[in-house]
Amino acid sequence: MKHRFFLVAAALCAAVFSWSMTGCGGIDASPASERPESFSADGVISKEQATGLLQEQIQDNIESSEFNVLVNVTDGDGKPLNGVRLEIEFSRPDMKYPLFSKKKESKTEAKTIDSELRIQGKGWTNLNLVFRKDGYFIESRRFQIDFMRSDPSPVTLGETLRVQMFQKTPSAEMLNGIRADLKYDFKGETRTICDLSAFRKTGAAPRKERSEEEKDKDRLKKLKQATAGLKTKPEAAKYIELDFRRDERGEIVYGDPLALYRTIPCPSAFIIRFRSDDPDDGMILIDELDPDVTHDRMKKIHTAAPETGYDQKEIVIELGEADATGHYPFESKRIYIFLKCGNHFGKAEIEQISLSLNRRDQKIEGVSTRLEILLNQKEGDRNLSLGY
Repeated sequence: MKHRFFLVAAALCAAVFSWSMTGCGGIDASPASERPESFSADGVISKEQATGLLQEQIQDNIESSEFNVLVNVTDGDGKPLNGVRLEIEFSRPDMKYPLFSKKKESKTEAKTIDSELRIQGKGWTNLNLVFRKDGYFIESRRFQIDFMRSDPSPVTLGETLRVQMFQKTPSAEMLNGIRADLKYDFKGETRTICDLSAFRKTGAAPRKERSEEEKDKDRLKKLKQATAGLKTKPEAAKYIELDFRRDERGEIVYGDPLALYRTIPCPSAFIIRFRSDDPDDGMILIDELDPDVTHDRMKKIHTAAPETGYDQKEIVIELGEADATGHYPFESKRIYIFLKCGNHFGKAEIEQISLSLNRRDQKIEGVSTRLEILLNQKEGDRNLSLGY
């Protein structure tokens, strides 16, 4: 089957090339009596016949495609979750013209399951699963079989596919959309920080003449990005900055040159640092995840901040080893942290580190990352749920 598939594909390419030469202004000098309808004079298969054979091969591939998935649904604590509404959709290209048609055929069903279910289906190339339960966040999973391959591999999960569903909790009064671009600009000799000075321990009751709404607006105004020189200390009392591993003299420690640009040195480690005049301020590392893990993970599952343990003042992101494509782990990691700032609790996401390169001068001109913070407005309230 494998060899036949490649032969048919090659024949189709040859037929298309031949057709383009004869049907688009090319010259076919062979006598008409020597040219059968389906073949050229030298016996090359025609475009129409090659297309038909390829269609048949793809139809065979689709018909032999198979799903065999064992699903296990648990709650956020890993306990079996019953009464889950599962929507199952199998789909595939239109079987009449699978190579060219944009239409699809599908089969759907919905059922209520108690924790576990085996899902099987043959003759389909896509499987979509949607999990629903009142009071829980919706979860979904997708699987796809490459039917264009000469030997499409079946999707068979020998181990259980575990799907965690997380319960919704009452919404906290969060400061939504707090984003800051942390930058270190070598060329301009400046850096950008996230100023958190507005969130300090009050130590006294708020003045009665200011409403809660006014205080919240004032905090939002004070929460800002600030710019400072590379060698000057920012005026902010507490802030988050991007920095690098340094030696005893304060100089940046560089690692090996970048894999894709052998002559450009790169810092051996990047550091997200929380500087504060309050010794109780700090961070707790939650997760370090690949970007294909949904961004909503931070918002969904980490809904209550720990009361204690905020001992980390910095998060170190190592340069690491480059993969076969020349890319590094720091380019594809999202980091999640709990944050305590004054009497306020929150959580934050640190996006992938990105580099600005000057290839002509063979140096790094800048380093940046984006920081998103979700901070509870109420002092002492550890609820970090967005309630959706």
